[in-house]
Parts: sequence; structure tokens; C-alpha cells
Amino acid sequence: MNILAQIAIVLGISLCAEAIASVLPFVFPSSIIGMLLLLLLLLSGVLKTVQIQSVSGFLLANIAVLFVPAGVSVLRYWDILAANWLPIFLVCLLSTPIVYAVTAWSVKATMKLVDRSTQTEKERNAQ
Repeated sequence: MNILAQIAIVLGISLCAEAIASVLPFVFPSSIIGMLLLLLLLLSGVLKTVQIQSVSGFLLANIAVLFVPAGVSVLRYWDILAANWLPIFLVCLLSTPIVYAVTAWSVKATMKLVDRSTQTEKERNAQ
């Protein structure tokens, strides 16, 4: 698929997410809405991974560059960070193992589901 069409698809999903976020009666990040919309479109089959493969590969390959503005913005609030360094450090220290554990559990559960699905498929093919 043409790269411009892929960019248009991604930007269209982002635009829809912005529109949804603007009419919600509460504050909700449009980026999260956009990811949920993309997930729903992919799961429903309306959008195929091939249709956004090149542009998503490019974005993932260059994701570090996309975080530079956010990192620079953090430096604008250095005085607040310096005043609250201990609570921030403790939250990071405590939350990191929790994130590792939840990620490991998720991967393990996903592997079990895939194995079960593969085994069921093999049993169906054997019959």
C-alpha cells in the first residue's frame, strides 16, 4: 500500500480520536482513544496490518526521536523535580518490579493461550 495512504489512515484515526476526546464530558487523552480505535479496527478486520505496516515500522524505528520534546519539557520543571526527588525515586523503585511481574505474567498467560490454541488447531486437523 502507498505510504501516503498509510499515513492518511494513521492521521485519520488520530483525528477521530481528537474529535471523540473533545466531546467527552471528562478529560481523556486522545492518544489512548486513538490506540483503542486502532485496536478495534484491527480486531474487527476493518483494517489489516498490511495497510499500516510501513508507516508503523517507520514510527517504531524512530520512536526515540519522538520522545525528545517530552524529555526537554521535563527539564522545564527541574525545580519541582528536585524538590520532590525522594517520592519520585521511591515510586520508580517500587513500581518497576511490579511492572516486570505483571509483564512476565501477561507473557506467560499469552503463551499458554497460544499453546492451547495451537493444540486445539492440531486436534481439529487430525480429525
